[in-house]
Amino acid sequence: MKKIILQISLWTALATVAGMFTACGLDNYDEPDAQITGRVIDRNGNPVGVMGSREQVTLQLWQPSYPLKADAINVNVAQDGSFSTMVFDGDYVLKMRNNTGPWVNSTDSVVINVRGNTAVDFPVTPYYTLGNVTYSLNGTTLTATFTITEVTAGRSIDEVALMVNKTQFVGFDGEVNVKKEAANSATGSQTVTIDVSDLTAHHKLYARVGLRISGIGQGLYDTKVFEVR
Repeated sequence: MKKIILQISLWTALATVAGMFTACGLDNYDEPDAQITGRVIDRNGNPVGVMGSREQVTLQLWQPSYPLKADAINVNVAQDGSFSTMVFDGDYVLKMRNNTGPWVNSTDSVVINVRGNTAVDFPVTPYYTLGNVTYSLNGTTLTATFTITEVTAGRSIDEVALMVNKTQFVGFDGEVNVKKEAANSATGSQTVTIDVSDLTAHHKLYARVGLRISGIGQGLYDTKVFEVR
């Protein structure tokens, strides 16, 4: 019995020492020190607004020359269409992930030569754009005006709405305290008004307009979130 206990104790000690050396080795690896920043833009160079939470809209970053052929890095796209990620210096390819954004699927990619911090835009072809967005608050009545423009034919609009939430993540797939749909889903100038008097219990309120496109999983949104209060 003593012999068995001695063997177990010896193996435990060896495993502990090995773990310490492994941890030290991991700690000695350099961390990425170059940042890639950019925006998803339409053909006019304007950023494209997306949901921006829970990594619902992402791009993929590949390093083709990496000898281990590691998996792609998922790069999350924020509400205002911006993105960023930390990498090492090297040559990368940024690609679209199919069916993860309110735009036409494409195999187009952008080659990025990273030598220190690098800025790059990723162009997409939207089906629609939201422009000339303004918000105004009169008492407890919130009004949003905006213009919907069709860019690529082939898909209709399912829903247009003004949404209000207690957090800055406002969207069809998020928590929405109040939502008011537009009278129609036509292109052109739109005005939507919503009463926020029932939300007096919330100290902070944020608003955003957006639209759903037929057959597309992700909504298209204003790149800005309006602080109601």
